[in-house]
Amino acid sequence: MKKIITTSLIISSLLLGSSSSNDVSPVFNGLYLGGGLVYISEKAKTNATYALGPLNGGVNQTDTLRGLGIKLFSGYGVFVYQNIYVGAEVGLGVDRILGNSKSKVIESGNNVNYNVAARLGFGIANVLPYVKFGYEGRPAMKIFNSFNINRNGYILGGGLDISMFINVFGRIEYVHGFGTKTRLSGSDSFLGQPLSAQGKSKTKSDALLIGAAYKF
Repeated sequence: MKKIITTSLIISSLLLGSSSSNDVSPVFNGLYLGGGLVYISEKAKTNATYALGPLNGGVNQTDTLRGLGIKLFSGYGVFVYQNIYVGAEVGLGVDRILGNSKSKVIESGNNVNYNVAARLGFGIANVLPYVKFGYEGRPAMKIFNSFNINRNGYILGGGLDISMFINVFGRIEYVHGFGTKTRLSGSDSFLGQPLSAQGKSKTKSDALLIGAAYKF
């Protein structure tokens, strides 16, 4: 998916950049508010040993969860030198992801998330290709129905804003999330039996957003 999106962005930039006009659309300059649909794929890799009552075992697996969501985003950006664009953005979204693990180790559900990011772009006529870097906060995910996995982490991605009307632009964006490791250590209960675990787990995500925004 990443190769397809990257290639599409490059081709779009080259085609639109060959336009006879090099004047950047004013729709990208200033404060904006937008929203869109998000497709997300998340992987959780767990490597741990556990004791459940009289039973002992281990888990070394990667579970994949996929789903859809909606996202609102708002930001401010300006052209600081000719076509070079600098901006900052915040986002708030909710998505629902479902796993494909037969063991049903991971719970899934509605996830309210937020992110803050810096954007750097280069305006070409009516398009603005950009890259973004920031931080995303997501609710913890449970394994063994007992131990929480941290899903907060840094994000890195890029996209393309396309001027559509005087005060409206469309957006396509891909973002990769680098989750932080979670140390699993502790005890709880599962199905009425004492449970203890030792190990680690880590998540990562890929998200594709298609949406639009209004520039004030």
